[in-house]
Amino acid sequence: MASKIKPSEIDRADDAHFASVGKVVSAWAILEVLMDGLIWKLADVSTLNGACITAQIPNSARRLDAIISLIHLHNGSKDLVRRFNKFSEKVRELQLKRNRVIHDPWVFDSTGSPMRFEISASKSLELGFKGVTTAETNKLAEEIKIVTTEFHDLALLTMTELKPSLKEHFADFLTTRYEEQYKVIEIKESD
Repeated sequence: MASKIKPSEIDRADDAHFASVGKVVSAWAILEVLMDGLIWKLADVSTLNGACITAQIPNSARRLDAIISLIHLHNGSKDLVRRFNKFSEKVRELQLKRNRVIHDPWVFDSTGSPMRFEISASKSLELGFKGVTTAETNKLAEEIKIVTTEFHDLALLTMTELKPSLKEHFADFLTTRYEEQYKVIEIKESD
């Protein structure tokens, strides 16, 4: 027989779990704003003009399509395109996990364990509760941070290859946004 826990214990479990969901949301937003910045630089538009454009791009897959197209436009090397295509596949798989965490409704069973209710029908129907621990959700946030670091490195490589004169300016943009965002996350984690 499953042990019953007190409502106050469930509330604490809820808080910890929803904080981990928030980490996933925030980490992904950082990744996408860095993608936006690279698009603005490759398209040679101002931050304000670029923001008006990239705000219309619905997800990271389309952002990466735009980046790869711009790399082709600027005669980027086949190796750079290959690296972005490989990165794009990695991000696609991660985005599927992120979407489940963010868009599925969450409930907690009588023991306080988190479960998400998945409804999807990509080639086959998935309908039902899936147990996902807070540790697993925190791990996803960490995986997104790692991919963000990989993107940061790819973006610097791109600017080095395609627009050497903009490399320093873009590196400052990336580093400032990256460090500011992760400093905020680290501060919140230590509270």
